[in-house]
Amino acid sequence: MNYIKLILIVLVVSMIGLVGCSSKNIEMSPNKSNFSIDFKWSKRNMCNSTISPKIILNNLPSETVRLQWSLKDLQVPQYNHGSGSIKAMAIIQEGTLKGYRGPCPPSTSALGHFYRFTIKAINVNGKTIGIAKKKIRCKRYIDMK
Repeated sequence: MNYIKLILIVLVVSMIGLVGCSSKNIEMSPNKSNFSIDFKWSKRNMCNSTISPKIILNNLPSETVRLQWSLKDLQVPQYNHGSGSIKAMAIIQEGTLKGYRGPCPPSTSALGHFYRFTIKAINVNGKTIGIAKKKIRCKRYIDMK
């Protein structure tokens, strides 16, 4: 029995040494226009990097003139991963989001942290006309492409 416990401990400890973020969208906010976010983090976008990932916005409302964005660590919401506003575009190229600070969950967290990217579509009157959210779990030190 002690042998099995030892194997389980070794497996958990070895998983702690791994980083990465699931590309699977754990949570998407439902909205009438099916406005949604699609992106994947790479090593270039992780661990406090200021290089934001490439983001594709699906079904961006046509009346959108600005986008407001934010990135939150749901386990440590007081940590500032960035927020801001940019002109409307369906494809946000890597590095576009000024003030971005990439996810970097502590290596002591075997399960990683959950992060939520939120993008609001804003019209010419300053009204929010669509909200897209994507929740992703990140771990540390997984070999990412």
